[in-house]
Amino acid sequence: MDFPTLISALTAAATALITVLRFMQETESTGETSRTNGKERPLLPMRKFQTAFLASVIVVGLLMGVVRTLGILQSSELVAFDHLMRSRPFEQPDSRLLVITVNDDDLEYQAQKNMERGAASLSDQALQSLLQKLNPHEPRVIGLDIWRDFSVNTKFRFLKQQLKQNNSLIAICKVRGIKSPPEIPVGQEDQRLGFSNVPEDTDGVIRRQFLGMPPSDQCNTDQSFSLRVALRYLEAENISPIQQTSDESLQIGKVIFSKLVSDAGGYQLGEREARGYQILLNYRSLKPDELIAQQITLTDILEGSQKAKLPSLVNDRIILIGTNAPKSFGDLHMTPYDTGMPGVFIQAHMVSQIISAVLDQRPLLWWWPQALEIIWVWLWAFFVGILIEYWRSPISRALVVGIAIGILYGLCFLALTKGGWLPLIPTALGLMLTGVCVVIALPYVQITSTTSTIPTNS
Repeated sequence: MDFPTLISALTAAATALITVLRFMQETESTGETSRTNGKERPLLPMRKFQTAFLASVIVVGLLMGVVRTLGILQSSELVAFDHLMRSRPFEQPDSRLLVITVNDDDLEYQAQKNMERGAASLSDQALQSLLQKLNPHEPRVIGLDIWRDFSVNTKFRFLKQQLKQNNSLIAICKVRGIKSPPEIPVGQEDQRLGFSNVPEDTDGVIRRQFLGMPPSDQCNTDQSFSLRVALRYLEAENISPIQQTSDESLQIGKVIFSKLVSDAGGYQLGEREARGYQILLNYRSLKPDELIAQQITLTDILEGSQKAKLPSLVNDRIILIGTNAPKSFGDLHMTPYDTGMPGVFIQAHMVSQIISAVLDQRPLLWWWPQALEIIWVWLWAFFVGILIEYWRSPISRALVVGIAIGILYGLCFLALTKGGWLPLIPTALGLMLTGVCVVIALPYVQITSTTSTIPTNS
């Protein structure tokens, strides 16, 4: 069902409304009478604003009970969500992270230095040299966001040792996809490994993140890369380990990470899409020329051009290593902010969200239960319906709808700055369509009411 068809179908609810109102009018005009002081009196006429009440009930019932449930509004709700996300006040980059990128120039640099990398983006020699330069400055955790499903060349003993024994080095694999580095010892996967799977919406935009998922044979870990890196960082902050609450939610420190349900916010997710333990991804709102964290290239570190700054850049920080080579690898993804964000920067947003929620009380994204959303949408529709029934001027009615949508937008925006995803599109549609139904139904109600009060000769 396309959008014009949706509008036509919901506007047709006015027909049902008119039928109900006519029936009620006729029932009241021909119904029983009451007696006062021995005289017969007709019962009280219909209550005021009954048209608005019935219109709002019919429209919101169809909108929230049928149209939204079928997922027809999901794409428009996600577009509105993205718009509100981009409109939020700017935040500062996360100074606790440093992203080391391997770009197309770095690939050329490795070739010039005869670093044999095969199909990989980062050769054994380059990775070994990189770790040798980082380790003396004591990073708190190093997250290697590069797949290594092959063994280390025997010439690079230091690298093999790091992958086996460095507890601060977190590697990745992909559930039902790419296996973990062979050097990760069996039994240490729950400490040294995280899966890199990221949920994408049907429009290709990443708005959610995994915290957990059942492992596979090739990727024997049940925690995501971002969660594993964040937990390792938080260990030094005396934060209690991750635990499960009585309602099976995940808790880190005092912060509860509520599991994303299939109908959270504007979503209507299928069983496959809602798999695993997911949360909404609250990206940092950054200026167009800013990144989530400071970036430095592989060549800059290996060539020593940033040697003087390296201690302050690395010490006690989260170091994420990943590709930013669109020509060679194309690891770019759509987000509410960008049509081509490298995967390592998305992982940085995910890590930052977790540690910022725990350490800085930065809000996680939340949503209302379905019942509360229905009440919210109906109250807006009923209130606007009352005003449209009261004011009969077309200009007044247009102003009512326009002002109501403006106030609604402002409230939804303010809520999102505090982490709340309120239903904007269903509410706007509900109040507009209720207004349409009231405008269509009122003339028929008046005709029926006038006809029923004309006296008849006996």
